[in-house]
Amino acid sequence: MSAAMPEACAGAVPREIRKSHLFGRFVQRRKAALPAIDLPENKPRKPNLHAANLSFAARVIIWVRDRYANNAPAIYRAAYLSRKTYSAIISDENHVVSKRTAIQLAFALRLTREEADLLLHAAGYHLSRSVVEDMIFDACLEANIHNLEDVNHFLLAYECRPFVPQT
Repeated sequence: MSAAMPEACAGAVPREIRKSHLFGRFVQRRKAALPAIDLPENKPRKPNLHAANLSFAARVIIWVRDRYANNAPAIYRAAYLSRKTYSAIISDENHVVSKRTAIQLAFALRLTREEADLLLHAAGYHLSRSVVEDMIFDACLEANIHNLEDVNHFLLAYECRPFVPQT
């Protein structure tokens, strides 16, 4: 302490030191009260996201195999897709599909609304309540209208772009 300080303050500890000292004691008490957690070093920390989130292609393959006995030509014809496009989707797990292609496959696979949401989510899309086309798709899925020709009639009635069959 400096000689310029009054005698009354000579024994006082500065506030900054007093706070840090109390905080240090508090941390020591908290560390002693907590149980030790034993984490092995070789345990992987990353979750297996691939098992939880199937890709778009994997979901399509599963539904074609389980529901349609691997009748792929019937599926891609019903979806108005070319064989080349369907093959690209199935052969490459990271193939990026358009939203309309995903919706076409959802209708061709005769998916429920929840299953169609899973398929669209796997492709990175969703049906919006502010887009007229999406509202039509949603209504058709809810009403179990899976024929793309019938969906085309609704799209044309609301002046939206219809699905075009591939020849």
